[in-house]
Amino acid sequence: MNNSMEGVVILLASHTRIPAWLSNSGTKVVRIRIRRKKFIRGLKIEGGEAKFVPKDGVYEAGVYAKTSRMRSFRKAFPAVKVLEIRNFEGQLLERNYCFCRNCLMNAGQIMFSEERADKMINVIVRCSRCKHEWKLFGIEPSVRQLADVK
Repeated sequence: MNNSMEGVVILLASHTRIPAWLSNSGTKVVRIRIRRKKFIRGLKIEGGEAKFVPKDGVYEAGVYAKTSRMRSFRKAFPAVKVLEIRNFEGQLLERNYCFCRNCLMNAGQIMFSEERADKMINVIVRCSRCKHEWKLFGIEPSVRQLADVK
């Protein structure tokens, strides 16, 4: 859970629709500079929180958000539609493991994974679009469930 008194900024994949309940809750659509001339659309939730949630017995996999006016989290987006969740200072809180920082798309696919002794996993991810590869170490096995959400 992202505990931030100021709020969060959710970086969205292109063509992502913002649910009416969220856009009518005092949120703002902002442009976030990723590279010198490249911007990504983001959703700024003042006093709010957001988190990636894997599928379990209670929750459907996706990104859940809560505004300052809400008591509980509600599903806002499928996981594939969110690139990153940051605080207002721009610090990374959570990143979609599929997010390729090379081509700025959620096009990563797990190519290899191994379970560690502590039950966490190490994975190698490859972008299906630009073929860039990256490694993630010590992530929760539930991240595999986020990959199944389209």
